[in-house]
Parts: sequence; C-alpha cells; structure tokens
Amino acid sequence: MNRRPTPRAERVRRCYRVNFGTEAPTLRGMTSDISASGLLLISQIMLPLRTHIVMHVETGDATKVVEGEVARHHHVPRELRSLQRQGMGIRVTRNDDTPAIVAHSQGFRITCFSPTALSSLIARHVQGTFLMLPCEREGPAVRTRVEIAFTLPFRPATESPRLTGTVLQEMVSDVRNVVVEVDGVPDVAAVLRAGASVRQQARSPLPGM
Repeated sequence: MNRRPTPRAERVRRCYRVNFGTEAPTLRGMTSDISASGLLLISQIMLPLRTHIVMHVETGDATKVVEGEVARHHHVPRELRSLQRQGMGIRVTRNDDTPAIVAHSQGFRITCFSPTALSSLIARHVQGTFLMLPCEREGPAVRTRVEIAFTLPFRPATESPRLTGTVLQEMVSDVRNVVVEVDGVPDVAAVLRAGASVRQQARSPLPGM
C-alpha cells in the first residue's frame, strides 16, 4: 500500500505592508496569516465579498503584485480592536510566485503563471501519486471522484495536464485540506515538469467540467 503524505504547514504568520484596491492600489493594510492560496488582509476598510482586488505586497526586498478576491470578512467589535484586528480573507487568483488553486464540487483548477509557481506547487502539494490541496467547504468531499485541471500559461505551446483521482481524506486545522490519489500516474511531479498531456478514462463521468 502506498504511504499517504503527512500534513504540511499551509499557513504562516507574516506581517507585510500592502497597498491594495479594486483597480489602483490606493488603500493601505497589512498581512497577517499567509498561505499558498490566500491571506488575511488587515484593514479597517471592508470591501464586499467576491470583490476583485489588486495588492502590492512589500516583502522587504521586493514588491509582489498579487490579485485576488474577497472570500470572507473577519469582523471584530470596536471595543476589542486594541486586542485583535479585523480584516478580510483574500483568495489569491493570481500570483506569479505561487500556484492559484481553486476548488469546486467536482475537482480543482490549478494555475501556475511561472516556473517558480510550478516549483512551489510540486514542493508543497505533490508527493508521488498524491496531491494535498487546500479546499473550501463547498469543495469535493471524501471518496468523491474529481478532475484536476492544470493551466501553465508560461508554456503556451504545450497542452496542460488534466488528471483524475479520488479524494481519500481531509485534514482540518485553520484551513481544510484534502488528499487526492491520482489515477494511473506514478509520479505527478514528473508529469507537471514535462507539461505532458495525460488523458485518462475516468471510472465515472464528471459532468459540468
């Protein structure tokens, strides 16, 4: 039996200055928790849910341009704001340095805009034939058959891989992660590095993909 991957830390505490906005980054805030798929943006200004924003994140040695959407609000009563800051949970939709992972009920869409993002995906989320992926509550449940669609726009001449698999288990800490066993691929990392097209016949149809 293949050994399942062990959980890896998905969220770290980092305090970076952020200029952000819906078009131009004219508002100011800071980060708190950061993961590969999102961050907590500390700000007194709460934009509506699903608002698309652009963020200029100052990491000390560089300024990273990141795009995302407001996924949740973290409200703190006024009398407690000296102890805890309020802000917005941001789901990252584009960051040239990290993969954008979007979960839905029947699978995942994963986009890597650069070789650096692809390397980050392989290092943090791939182990042999397994993927460990952050997943929203409305994402696929355990024992669900799923499709994982990859987009690698920095390789425009190569067809991006589309894999199928089964959700084996979930792990919940600050975020929900699921472990997916991929069908018929002994080494997912090798497939992604090659950018090869892998066509598989799923055991059951996956409508709506």
